Amino acid sequence: MVMEKLKVNPAKVHGRYIYHAVKRLCDIIASAIGLILLSPLFLFLIIKIRHEDGGPAFYSQERIGKDEKPFKMWKFRSMVVNADQMIDQLE
Repeated sequence: MVMEKLKVNPAKVHGRYIYHAVKRLCDIIASAIGLILLSPLFLFLIIKIRHEDGGPAFYSQERIGKDEKPFKMWKFRSMVVNADQMIDQLE
């Protein structure tokens, strides 16, 4: 069975302002609920990481995103402080 290519009309997609606004609102509400529900776990991880070696609990790094636009990514630190500068010693 050969499938036909789906043709999208850009005018219809970009003209759906109410749909995009409602979708954005749902995304924000779902993210907020997720952060609230996971906040006890995040607090536990922050305490454990800080207790282990006294370093910061978060690690940030610049990444390249959509359309090669750089953005700063934050995550919980899982290695020693300054691990990216000590790569030769750690290998």
